Amino acid sequence: MKLGAAMTDSDQTSGMTRAPAGPGAHPGYLPGFGNDFETEALPDALPQGQNSPQRCNYGLYAEQLSGTAFTAPRGQNERTWCYRIRPSVHHTGRFAAIDLPYWKTAPHVLPGVTSLGQYRWDPIPVPEGDLTWLTGMRTMTTAGDVNIQVGMATHVYLVTASMRDEYFFSADSELLVVPQQGRLRFCTELGIIDVQPQEIAILPRGLVYRVEVLEGPARGFVCENYGQKFDLPDRGPIGANCLANPRDFKTPVAAFEDRDARSRVVIKWCGQFHETWIDHSPLDVVAWHGNYCAYKYDLRTYSPVGAILFDHPDPSIFTVLTAPSGQDGTANIDFVLFRDRWMVAEHSFRPPWYHKNIMSELMGNIHGIYDAKPQGFAPGGISLHNCMLPHGPDREAFDKATTGDLVPHKLAETMSFMFETRFPQHLTEYAAREAPMQPEYIDVWNRLEKKFDGTPGVLSANRPDCDFPLNNLPYGVFSDDRGPRCGVAIGDRILDLAACEAQGLLDAGGTFAAPRMNDFIARGPDAWAAARARLTALLSPDGPRDLPLVAMAGARLHLPIRVEGFTDFYASRHHAFNVGCLFRGPDNALPPQWDHMPIGYNGRASSIVVSGTPVHRPMGQVAGPAGPEWTASRRLDLELELGAIVGAATALGTRVTVDQAEDMIFGHVLLNDWSARDIQAWEYQPLGPFQGKAFATTISPWIVTRAALEPFRRAGAARTVDPMPHLRDSRPGFHDLAMGWTLNGQVMARVNYAVMHWSQAQALAHHASSGCPMNVGDLLGSGTISGPTPDQTGALLEMTRNGQQPVTVNGQPRTFLQDGDEVGLFAHAQGAGYRVGFGPCTGRVMPALP
Repeated sequence: MKLGAAMTDSDQTSGMTRAPAGPGAHPGYLPGFGNDFETEALPDALPQGQNSPQRCNYGLYAEQLSGTAFTAPRGQNERTWCYRIRPSVHHTGRFAAIDLPYWKTAPHVLPGVTSLGQYRWDPIPVPEGDLTWLTGMRTMTTAGDVNIQVGMATHVYLVTASMRDEYFFSADSELLVVPQQGRLRFCTELGIIDVQPQEIAILPRGLVYRVEVLEGPARGFVCENYGQKFDLPDRGPIGANCLANPRDFKTPVAAFEDRDARSRVVIKWCGQFHETWIDHSPLDVVAWHGNYCAYKYDLRTYSPVGAILFDHPDPSIFTVLTAPSGQDGTANIDFVLFRDRWMVAEHSFRPPWYHKNIMSELMGNIHGIYDAKPQGFAPGGISLHNCMLPHGPDREAFDKATTGDLVPHKLAETMSFMFETRFPQHLTEYAAREAPMQPEYIDVWNRLEKKFDGTPGVLSANRPDCDFPLNNLPYGVFSDDRGPRCGVAIGDRILDLAACEAQGLLDAGGTFAAPRMNDFIARGPDAWAAARARLTALLSPDGPRDLPLVAMAGARLHLPIRVEGFTDFYASRHHAFNVGCLFRGPDNALPPQWDHMPIGYNGRASSIVVSGTPVHRPMGQVAGPAGPEWTASRRLDLELELGAIVGAATALGTRVTVDQAEDMIFGHVLLNDWSARDIQAWEYQPLGPFQGKAFATTISPWIVTRAALEPFRRAGAARTVDPMPHLRDSRPGFHDLAMGWTLNGQVMARVNYAVMHWSQAQALAHHASSGCPMNVGDLLGSGTISGPTPDQTGALLEMTRNGQQPVTVNGQPRTFLQDGDEVGLFAHAQGAGYRVGFGPCTGRVMPALP
């Protein structure tokens, strides 16, 4: 396409005249990859029908910029014809060597610096003072040999100041720029490119440019490619669509500056830096046509491809650009992107697997959480796994991948990348001694202990750290290639109870074939005890060897019960007092009735979801400066709770004692009562919570029975007010449960359930005290479980003092939940050489629905 001349306000800040985009094109850019473009900043500056006329319009010089040898096959030939105010030979004078001490080039192998190993760095802080593109470049690794034009280097740029009357070009390499924070402008001979996080820019070998800071400080990553230029990867059987589509690449329209000023030109050649001085700007190309040019790409337009049934493809499926090596099966560089995407594979270990690779992998985090290593890899951070060095998920990621619910799940608000090369990457002295390396990184794999013991899966359940030993036997509902049915968790397996009944191994009246546990629970305490005794015998070392066991990793877990009703209580004195202080002050923190009865409200049974179900940020009314606003909640929170499953029904008008209520409880689940604090604050007076809590409540999939927790029974917190007679108990009403919660893999709080003030049996007795009938499958939430210290709080509202005191999550300050965050609850009771646990209870925050 051919473009007319124009200047925009944004161009004037750079002093350049830029051509406008033509019809249908992105402003300032031409779409396409590897096209033969043509563009002019002044009318008729491009000659027609030939490349090098005797006289060019405007007195311009014709000059060719070649990216390949003249004899390259026509389809591979890369060249651009430039029509400029002065020829390039007038842009250089005598060369003088200079030193840019932090910019290194391969080969660069230092004695005393060990590159063998798995390394990770925290984000490199941007120093104070003026740092330009040249002085702010920090080389982390080098690979190959620039003198024979193979290999690469990786850098971090830390830029606070624009280049003024200073220009740069590299004869050594093509640069791939990946911004992580801040915005940059590349004023090049061929036009202007603006880049920001989630975009990349490619600057070809030999192109002259300067770099301006549009928004700083700016930090990002650079891949310096010594070899063949970047190209789109072959899609192979994928076909014509997806991955990076050519139309989404943007090449700048022509722009030039006709300015006389003493200017410094810095050249990189064979790893050395030189300077020369001229009396004008070298950015004087008024028009050009060709296919050797700079370009940008928005990574958010990358369309990833993945498994839609089971397993997952190699990371190469996420390749955006590749620089060929000339050897089949390896690349000089692959630029690989890990962006937000859906994970849907069944029966699969979803994060990337453990592996060793002939390629060397350097990763950078642009924003969000990288799923294979949820802790320690912060935005701006880097990791390096050199060729043939093993690496893979850490313990937390492994546990989640092998025990989590394999429901469709979107990795949201995440973007990381990898520079992958066939060459070993050598650390620079800066990377080894100055950059903030994490010396403990190698330890992330230390907790991947031996799990093999040569015994059947049911016996391996007796590992000390297993949540589901023979002492536990929690009930749940699962499905695989058959429909939902009841099961019991044992180690990393599920005992198929429906199959056991069909084989005559136990008798529960056929209730285990149902898609919910309600029918079995309704059979009552005697049936519960008989089933537990029979299951213990079946799963003991002397039991049968051919039990119908299903791998938990290959099963989908469902809601274990049909929730008939949901009531949530407010039973932690510490939590109630802390929250009351935030809104009413310490003198009025607790309402006068709090010490006399368990405070509760009726929630929504219809929005109870099982662990692993994504939770969309709710819309609602919130208080605004000028009145109520309709908006997505800005103060989304979690609540760490324990849920009780009611196992016996009562008739209308019937009351129960606390001891009777205790016997009515079938078991317990973890419960996250998601809360939109801003919606809740606007609505809760005078009738209490409604929409601020109605949108979702997550429970764990396994019901830990009252019998399994009986050995851990203990008294709760000391009381200052004796309860009324109908709320008194004759035995300890709490359990020694170590509980806590995580945010994006980081443990945020730990607390013991026994700090609570009102037990769930007391809550159930109070619920029925008016004659309210209770049903099998009713769910009672304990309310937020918090202890006396800040590290024992069960909600962000408490922990951050209503957003006034941010907490640090994976290196970033946080107040309330953001889109893409994953919250996890955990709990277990510790026995002698075993523990009774609940398994995962997780949920990821998704953006509000339109």
